[in-house]
Amino acid sequence: MGGNTEHISAEEQKLSKIETQIVDYRKVVESKEIVDIDTLNKAGDSLKTIKDFIKAIDNTRLEIIRPFNKAIKETNEKFNSKKRVAEEIRDILSGKIIAYQKEQRRIQEEEERKRREEAQKKLEEEKQKKLQEAAERNDEEKLAEAEKIEKKQEAIAERPIDIKQTTRGAGSTTTIVKVWKHEVIEPLKVPRPFLKIDDAAIKQAIKNGTREIAGVRIYQDDQLRSR
Repeated sequence: MGGNTEHISAEEQKLSKIETQIVDYRKVVESKEIVDIDTLNKAGDSLKTIKDFIKAIDNTRLEIIRPFNKAIKETNEKFNSKKRVAEEIRDILSGKIIAYQKEQRRIQEEEERKRREEAQKKLEEEKQKKLQEAAERNDEEKLAEAEKIEKKQEAIAERPIDIKQTTRGAGSTTTIVKVWKHEVIEPLKVPRPFLKIDDAAIKQAIKNGTREIAGVRIYQDDQLRSR
């Protein structure tokens, strides 16, 4: 505890010093007027001093957090290495469960298709019978009944085969669900809203001398550099 308190105290001292310098630099900058070459040169010197000060703030911050970052990195790696092994074990078992459930689903879907085929066959026989009776007797009622049967057939054909696969253990529930995924197979056909501009590649091309890129305005802007 004592060591931690000392570290925090040192950190606060450094922050206090930085805050004092910020106040001083602000006063200098707000009071500075550039009216000639001499004041311009002095402003340039002040700008370099402030830039060096900003770098010093970052260096101080890094100096303070570096030991913590190292400890965090080492701890993360120790635990993440164990986590990766546990995830591999999880994936092995998940793969076995999914393989078994897929086979069960295939069997159930096949059984469902056979049930539907049988139902469709019976409905077709009933419909043909109604149509024959309607034709023989010129019976509009039988014709309407045949049309109703046909609608039932269409409903059965359009209804998706929905096999729910949920298993319950002593303290768990496992469900196989369908999830949508994607794979880009023809990049040139992907619509524009799904394309991302590579700013880093554009900046690198400009840095390398490129001055014309279709759809991009390349221009020069003013930027101060001090050394």
